Parts: sequence; C-alpha cells; structure tokens
Amino acid sequence: MEAPLEAELEAELDLEGAELEEVDVHIQENLEDALVQEALQTGVDLRQYSRQVELELQEVERASIQDYIRESENIAELHNQISACDAILERMEQMLGSFQSSLSSLSWEIRALKKSPKNHQKNPKKFPKIPKKPGKIPKNS
Repeated sequence: MEAPLEAELEAELDLEGAELEEVDVHIQENLEDALVQEALQTGVDLRQYSRQVELELQEVERASIQDYIRESENIAELHNQISACDAILERMEQMLGSFQSSLSSLSWEIRALKKSPKNHQKNPKKFPKIPKKPGKIPKNS
C-alpha cells in the first residue's frame, strides 16, 4: 500500500518542480525587462512601483472609458453608416447577379442563332441573299 502513495507523492513533486521551472523562466523574463532593470538599479521599492503602475493603469482605464462615452454618438453614427452601406452593397450584388443572368441568357440565344443556319433557309425574306457582285441591292420580295 505504501508504493502507490510514494508514486503519487513523486508525481506531485514532479508537477511542483515543473511549476517552479515555469516561475523561474517568468522571473528571468521580467528581470530582462528594461523597466524592471531601471527600477532595480535606482533602488525603487518594487511593491511601491507596482502600486504606482496599477494606479496609472486605472487612470488610463478611466480616461479610455470617458473617451468612449464622448465618442459613443459618433460610434453609433458610424455603425448606422456601415449598415446602410452594407444594405446598398447587397442590393448592388443582387442587381449585378440579375444582370449577369440576363447576359448569360442573351449569350445562349446568340450562340443558338449562330449555330442554326436553318433559320436562314426557313425564312428567306428575313435574311435576304447578299449579291456576289458589288453594286446590286438585294430585294425583299
């Protein structure tokens, strides 16, 4: 019964060791930071420095919120303009799709007429013969 307990403790110690390695890496990264190095060199109390940074962040956050409130009408107007543009673009897309469909249909009709020489033979009045000699005008009789 002691063997499973020992294995469990070893696994837990391994996890704690891995977490400590991550903390060491994080500390090393922070020590390489220029602001932290400057604070350490000037002898600044890091706790006080941390509080000061926190206060500055809160002030920037408040200013950002106030800026957002001031610009809220402009943001709402911009949203409305974007929605209107989106609707216009959607209508244009539908119109262009319809136009493309019409062109496709017309193209098929033209191809069908080109491939069908029988139309010329069936209705000669519609398609008069072109004279072989210049100067004669074809007559539709």
